[in-house]
Amino acid sequence: MYDLLTCYMFFFYNKQCLYIVLNVYFECCVRNHSILSGIFLAVPPHFVRQIEAAENVIGGTVHLQCEVTGTPEIKMSWFKAEVKIRAGEKHKMSMTDNIATLELRNLSKSDAGKYVCKAENSIGAVTCSTHISVKERKVPPSFIRKFKDLQETEGAVIKFDCRLSGSEPFHITWYRNGSEIFADIERCNMTFEDNIPLLKILNLRKSDAGEYTCKASNEVGTATCSAVLSVKGTCTYLVY
Repeated sequence: MYDLLTCYMFFFYNKQCLYIVLNVYFECCVRNHSILSGIFLAVPPHFVRQIEAAENVIGGTVHLQCEVTGTPEIKMSWFKAEVKIRAGEKHKMSMTDNIATLELRNLSKSDAGKYVCKAENSIGAVTCSTHISVKERKVPPSFIRKFKDLQETEGAVIKFDCRLSGSEPFHITWYRNGSEIFADIERCNMTFEDNIPLLKILNLRKSDAGEYTCKASNEVGTATCSAVLSVKGTCTYLVY
């Protein structure tokens, strides 16, 4: 003779309801005045650690991880924009010690968005989600056109200008013989437009001679270029 007893129990913890289905199977038979019984506990999946948001640059790699408990066998599935993700060269999925991992390689802008992990077993299913952000890869500054040595006479106007490439924003600093130069309305003008740093010196003096350096920096690197300025005195002619 066989009887099947299914008990439904509710547990409340931190104002959250955890629904557990308790399947209790009793197999009873009367043999020599003894009773044999077996009990099986089945628990639906539950995320004890959810996925954290991830961010990387184009071409990079991110790992999404979550931890789940429940009665085996638990099946894990990953989705993006409600489309199931298949394992392949770009996507690698694993499940070790109840920790599910999704690895995304060679990121592109199209990989940004919402990702969902679904855990399911024979008596229930649960999901958790997160977002991936993909940024442009930052490029350090470099000078694609540099300024050259100059030789001028006193009283002249000179310009040092160059052209930059790399990821904006840039911070531009000018130096003379290793000391920083500051803008002077009367004689020294500095501009930066269309990735072109420009240093302009008016009414040139002999004391302006020296090595001039432009330093360009952004959040991932620094570049410099330098040139020498020579200043000659003016000639005075006497007429008799």
